[in-house]
Amino acid sequence: MKIRIYTLLLPLVLLVCLQACQNQQSNASKNGVKAMDSRGKEITLERPAQRVVVLYPSLVDEVYMLQASDRLVGIPEQVYQMEDTYAFYRN
Repeated sequence: MKIRIYTLLLPLVLLVCLQACQNQQSNASKNGVKAMDSRGKEITLERPAQRVVVLYPSLVDEVYMLQASDRLVGIPEQVYQMEDTYAFYRN
């Protein structure tokens, strides 16, 4: 059940993360920020995302690679349970 939830939420989390890392001036419009998710559904935000919650452990790396770690406000519990990754991410 958890894997299915992660599979459904993964594209949305990636979308929000990518929107948060892009130039705000180029994304801002009168109708907000719009993007299409992997299901073909259009997502509209009033303004670019300011905070990111990652629900899948490997995506924490993606946030760091996008240099958006300052916007990361939530990570999965599994990160805390793996000693080698927690030592890196705790900072």
